[in-house]
Amino acid sequence: MSEPPVTNAFDAPGQWYRASLHTHTTESDGAWSPQAVLDWHQANAYQAVALTDHDRITRVLPAPSAVEPGVVALPGVEISLGRSRQGSPVHLVVVGLSAPLAERPHSARETLDWVWENGAFGYLAHPYWSGLSNEELAALGSVRALEIFNTSANWENRKGEACAHWDDLLGRGQQAWGLATDDSHWRNPDHGGSWVMVKAKQLTAAAVVDALRRGLFFSTNHPTIESVRWEGKLLWIRSSPVEAIYWIGAGSLGWSRHAPPGSQLSEAEFQVKGKPAWIRIEVCDEMGRRAWSNPIYAGG
Repeated sequence: MSEPPVTNAFDAPGQWYRASLHTHTTESDGAWSPQAVLDWHQANAYQAVALTDHDRITRVLPAPSAVEPGVVALPGVEISLGRSRQGSPVHLVVVGLSAPLAERPHSARETLDWVWENGAFGYLAHPYWSGLSNEELAALGSVRALEIFNTSANWENRKGEACAHWDDLLGRGQQAWGLATDDSHWRNPDHGGSWVMVKAKQLTAAAVVDALRRGLFFSTNHPTIESVRWEGKLLWIRSSPVEAIYWIGAGSLGWSRHAPPGSQLSEAEFQVKGKPAWIRIEVCDEMGRRAWSNPIYAGG
């Protein structure tokens, strides 16, 4: 019997693991070798790394002499799906794919379904950088997850954030998870800026991919969301010390708590207005760095 779905990662059993889910190597257009990429992540306290080279699956086993046990290298790939109406590349990042790439369908919409049907976790990369309109994004039909922050794109031309795209999908009634990633190419300061904290039962590739598929994670630039409880009209949130805590729903629904000037807060209680089907949480520190929860659904 399958487990019941959990829409609040903070209620799920397991441990939190720090994961880098979008990075390139010399196997495509990255400046560092696969082993060097794994070494850097191990040295900087990551537990899982997906090597996501363009249109090829880079499979690398960490060398015991360089990467200590406990760092999981996830098979990954960034698949080209064509171009947006504005003419920019559209990419799908896939983690944990076991099926051969040669078997993937030709259309973008069918590819999204194929990825999930084969037990992998797929998410649309940098929709703002790609110039995707909300209508184009919605027309794909099977966008179960998307990049809401991309360090590389934000450094390049300030087109790394896509929360408006995310909220539009959620407002249309589509369940979609949101990820923050680096998209590191290792030539610019595009590493160590964004990552995902995954709630998995154990540190294995299978457990991490399963948790990602179920939305059991939050994304961050550095702050931490520690707890979210939503019971009827009451919402409680705990976080690392930040400047502001927000809850966000469809349309204009949502509210915030802000620390007095020169101080911080690490918890907030809200009386939830309206009847939102879902909410998501954002926290923001004094440096403008943020953390984002996945949408939490009423009764979930």
